[in-house]
Amino acid sequence: MGKTKTPKDQNNTDTVEKKPDANPRRALFDMFYRNGGSSFPAGNAYQSAIAAGYSQATAKSNCHILARKARVRVAEALEALGCDGFSQAHKLLQLREAKMVKWNPSKGGKKKKPKGGWDMFEDNDTQLRTTQEINKLQGAYPDPQDPGAPMSVQFIFPENFANLMERE
Repeated sequence: MGKTKTPKDQNNTDTVEKKPDANPRRALFDMFYRNGGSSFPAGNAYQSAIAAGYSQATAKSNCHILARKARVRVAEALEALGCDGFSQAHKLLQLREAKMVKWNPSKGGKKKKPKGGWDMFEDNDTQLRTTQEINKLQGAYPDPQDPGAPMSVQFIFPENFANLMERE
């Protein structure tokens, strides 16, 4: 039988995940990466690393690693970019009227040019999906039931069973 390997120093905490704010430069990078700086927009990993105090060489070679490890939640990123509930609602209303460009073979042209041309048509798929999403947000659909959940069935019996029996 082989031996099982155990760590030499069980008090070693290097392998344990560190807290997000354990490194002050790391925390500064996260802040700049989320919010941007005075001279650069949010999401610029190279400029965020330099603003956080990393050297230009380190920022150039490791900014993609820092950005990948950045603790940015999607909701925070959307909010930082100005995407809130009102802007989403406005976009949904725009998409409800979506149109797309398609080739229209019946569109007439000049005598020298063949029939047909590009024209605007309703984008029915986008409009339908937008309407479905709006309905979901407004709670128009019933909540899906868990198939394993117990079902409640109510039986209603008459007060007198004698009335139901046939008389001979």
